[in-house]
Amino acid sequence: GTFLHSGERHFYATWEGDAGFNVYTPLALDDGRFVLINRGFVPYDLKDAAKRAKGQVTGKVTVTGLARNPLPAKPSMMLPDNDVAKNIFYWKDRDVMAASAGLPAGFTLVPIFIDADKTPNPGGLPVGGVTIIDLPNSHLQYAVTWYGLAAALAAILVLRLRRPAKED
Repeated sequence: GTFLHSGERHFYATWEGDAGFNVYTPLALDDGRFVLINRGFVPYDLKDAAKRAKGQVTGKVTVTGLARNPLPAKPSMMLPDNDVAKNIFYWKDRDVMAASAGLPAGFTLVPIFIDADKTPNPGGLPVGGVTIIDLPNSHLQYAVTWYGLAAALAAILVLRLRRPAKED
């Protein structure tokens, strides 16, 4: 498809300790539909696309990345409301992001986001591959905990059985 850089939406994020934005850019697909692509992270002071013009890829592109479902609603009352006027999103409201991106009337939106992989962009920005996939594997921790509790209970039982009975 082809990126519509004028429709960039900015999702507040941090990356490697720096505050900034994940850049969501509409991609016009060959069949006329649109999909929002998380192209990656830019530092706070480089939110303005003109400051990172080399990364504004033109022409047909192929995007490789991770398909993500949109959130059905604001995930927490603690999050600030999205500031559409300033183009700052604190939660990924796909429909509002698309509606505010200046897409043609009657546009059809693919019902997912795509988080782009680590393929470098020209000029180095946005930094792709910002999606962190961490599937915790705590099985060893659980096993050590339960075997430790079992050993402690066995030790208490041995001490109890070795103690002579009280005489009244």
